[in-house]
Amino acid sequence: DPSDESPGPTPALPPAPPPTPAADDEEASLATLRLFEARLSAGETLSAGESKALLAASTSRYISVRALAAAVLAWLDPGTAAPVLLGGDERRGVTDPEARVRTVATQSLLALARRLPDDARRDVVGAALLLLDEPVDEVACAGAELALALAPSAAVEAVRVRAASIDDVRYACFSRIGGLPVRPVKVPELPRAQPQPDEGTPPLAPAPTKAADGTWIAVAATRTRW
Repeated sequence: DPSDESPGPTPALPPAPPPTPAADDEEASLATLRLFEARLSAGETLSAGESKALLAASTSRYISVRALAAAVLAWLDPGTAAPVLLGGDERRGVTDPEARVRTVATQSLLALARRLPDDARRDVVGAALLLLDEPVDEVACAGAELALALAPSAAVEAVRVRAASIDDVRYACFSRIGGLPVRPVKVPELPRAQPQPDEGTPPLAPAPTKAADGTWIAVAATRTRW
């Protein structure tokens, strides 16, 4: 009797494809990258497709996506993340045109510093020393911290050589790295208050007059604008 036959096992559904950042959707890309970061920080690993999507996000046309991708790359294996953060393989990283992305990429390399293989370490030290001459102080300071973590002697010598030609913001940062002497900070002259022009003494209100019947009449002065 067919009614007595037990139903067979339900076929398993195929696994859902991994989320990938949408190239033309900034918010969706950021949401996907935050999901990757949460999973990686919890000890999970990304699939091959997800890792590929993360690497692709580092070349997004959105600055915010590239910056977040550079931050998430710090959770990957150094051998995979370091070439991307260094700007190789057509990635941007520390060579990105946006200072915000360069700073985050440098900080991610600092997070990977202790796990870098020897060949990658040499490349990262070279990139960090180049960042000392960055036009943006924040990036240069991050580069100095990275150089100090990987090559302390070279970092100290490099910041001391540049001490005489850098501004006060960078000097304060480099002084922590190279033990630079304290130097006076150049404070711009504060603007002085200009005296207000003298518009003269306002006219006095006329005194009230007494009418013939003994009552007082107050006369108010008014000014009419034409």
